[in-house]
Amino acid sequence: MACSSPFAFKKDATPRPVNQSPVETSNCDQPEWQGWRKLTPVVRYANFYDAEPSGGFGPRYISDFQILCVQSGAGDAVVDDNLFQIEAGDIVYYGPNERHEVTSSAAAPLRLLGLHFAYLDDDATGINATQRPNTSPIPFTFDSAPPTCPLTPAPPRWLRPRSATALRSRIEALVLSRVSCSTSRPIEQRGLLLEVIEAWRDAILDRLPRKAIHPAVEAACAAIAHDLAANHAVEPLAAAALLSADHFGKLFKQHTGQSLRHYVRAARLIEARRLLVEGRLNVAEVARAVGYEDAFYFSRIFHDSYGVSPSRFRAQFSFS
Repeated sequence: MACSSPFAFKKDATPRPVNQSPVETSNCDQPEWQGWRKLTPVVRYANFYDAEPSGGFGPRYISDFQILCVQSGAGDAVVDDNLFQIEAGDIVYYGPNERHEVTSSAAAPLRLLGLHFAYLDDDATGINATQRPNTSPIPFTFDSAPPTCPLTPAPPRWLRPRSATALRSRIEALVLSRVSCSTSRPIEQRGLLLEVIEAWRDAILDRLPRKAIHPAVEAACAAIAHDLAANHAVEPLAAAALLSADHFGKLFKQHTGQSLRHYVRAARLIEARRLLVEGRLNVAEVARAVGYEDAFYFSRIFHDSYGVSPSRFRAQFSFS
């Protein structure tokens, strides 16, 4: 069974003023991050998080750094009074004592990958790397200096990669490693975290300009996230948006970087991996849960995508 989420803070319904336009906090047009040679990163916690409709977490503070990767859904993230509208593929980032909260939309609840880490081994030791990260409604007090980010320019608090596949797959691999074996793979997990940081840098250099997602694409993504097992095809989705199938298909790929077919398949396989790790369903039940009545066909496309069968994958990431 999966570990409980670290994002356990009750949502504060008290409204508070925020900047309504997303704010860039970093100029990352340089060809190289300065300070990367100092990195000795340590994974402190990683997990999946499924928000309830209109639910979320915060406002709160943490004592380390966190990356959130949006697997599906939509919502709002606020980091130090900067408001970001987030959707599938987006990355949200914040550090020690940066006030933050995340709120899911009612129509398309957020599904997140969460990763707590420290950039430097010494910082992780100072905040007790063996314990699950704490959250607090008030800022933390540190015995010495708080954990630091040696990278300059600093990573942006919000990022929409042109293609989220590489970064998301690395974050997912790290989360799966951590969920299945939290303490006995420190070298593997440090290596995966370094791969995440490298893919993060590549995504920053190739990020998309800020623009609103087309309502037809937003509605389609919400429908897919709401019911992965449904038969999501271009024609009915286009008809619902009063668009031609050709125009809708082009819009969908423009905003997501994938065709509808590939987007649905990727979303189903991500959910299948999650269900396999949780271990509650057998392979045939997992296949049906994500929209594949034929378990043999499901196993084939799973193997084609990940190089391992669903049953072997589950055995690799089973809980001890």
